[in-house]
Amino acid sequence: MQRIFRSLRILYYIIGLGGFSILTVVFLMKGLLGNLSLYLYWILSSFAWVFFVAYLFELIAAYKFNKINELRSQELKFTEYIDTLEKLRTDAKKYLKRTKKLHNRINTHILCNQSAAYLNIGENEKAYQIITSIATIPTNKFGAMLSFILQNNLFVYHYREKNHQEMAEALDNMAKILQENKFSKAIGSEFENYYSDKKMMQDMSNGNYEDSEKFWQTRVTECKTLLDKISINFILAEVYIRNEKYDKAKSALDFVITYGKDCYCVKQAVELLDKIG
Repeated sequence: MQRIFRSLRILYYIIGLGGFSILTVVFLMKGLLGNLSLYLYWILSSFAWVFFVAYLFELIAAYKFNKINELRSQELKFTEYIDTLEKLRTDAKKYLKRTKKLHNRINTHILCNQSAAYLNIGENEKAYQIITSIATIPTNKFGAMLSFILQNNLFVYHYREKNHQEMAEALDNMAKILQENKFSKAIGSEFENYYSDKKMMQDMSNGNYEDSEKFWQTRVTECKTLLDKISINFILAEVYIRNEKYDKAKSALDFVITYGKDCYCVKQAVELLDKIG
């Protein structure tokens, strides 16, 4: 993760090499040369230092990337989010051009996130163009995570375009990825929620609204981000309208309009609110 950020990469090498140099000088002063036990201790200490610095910078990079993701998930600043990711992608392309495998991994990661942001603002074709432009996905656990996100984004696109067969294929692929991979507890739980949401959306698109109201009422209480609350409140409003619970629908739509900013569903929420008075 730290290789996404050029400044962290530079700082990582400076601190890593600097600490290694200091360790080496200290051990030399203690008589490293010709002392086997001290030599082995120096090797172990050096490896420990390298792993510690790498772990520390991965944590810092993850924190920085999470703060960037909050531009989308909490602050709903989609354009700024997309532009920030594009700068990182351009930087990675320039400075990681000799390590094609790593560059492809970072490039795919960023494109996955950008496609989701374009879906958030209703630029469906742009999102689809990005998704279909991704040529390579890593074959490891990280690649499985990216594949799941891509299939989730594909589902959203086909759901909006009412492409029922493609929607079903994306959902099947999501289920297959979940079955074939054991993710961490946090990521696994998040992906299970994504899958459950999409399964209910598929049912609704096929005219099956059984248990949909209860399902979305539960899900909206579980939301951890403002973006999820906006999206689920809009779906819940549609269910309320179908069930002729107009006061509840108005409350959900008011939330979407008040806090949704540039979300794709705000304009639709205004139109629905006008219709139900």
